[in-house]
Amino acid sequence: MSQDSRADFEISDEMDRRINGMIDELTLEMLVILSTLTAEERRELHKKGDKKQGWVDKCQEYAGQNPEAVPVFLDLAWFNRSVTNNARLSNYQRKLNPLMVALDDTVMLTGAEALSGATMFYQNIKLLAANGVVKAKAIYEDLSSRFTGGRRKKAEVVTDPD
Repeated sequence: MSQDSRADFEISDEMDRRINGMIDELTLEMLVILSTLTAEERRELHKKGDKKQGWVDKCQEYAGQNPEAVPVFLDLAWFNRSVTNNARLSNYQRKLNPLMVALDDTVMLTGAEALSGATMFYQNIKLLAANGVVKAKAIYEDLSSRFTGGRRKKAEVVTDPD
């Protein structure tokens, strides 16, 4: 009997090696430039959303055209690097985001399908054990101690005595 599956594919050993190699390469390349922030640091930072991008770009343009107006405490090369780095990193993020969303969804889907298959097997072993199949009884006892399904208690219905 074939199973109804939305994620019926196989990741070969070779494909797994290639993908892990590419991920390792990307990780090594990016970790030297990426930073991590604490929750507190994230709260304290000024946030530059899409609406502010035009303003930042215009400031960079004016600063380049009017170096005499740049304050002495602003390193223009640093400012230009920050703008360029932000644009490039934002582009990487835009390219990777659909992949990450699809990866998250597919991990959830394959996990649900794996759980469904395990549950089908467990229910069959339970039936075989109930019918006296000796080997199935030992398997059932082992799996039943690990079964995550458990029965849900029905909510108590409270009725108004009035």
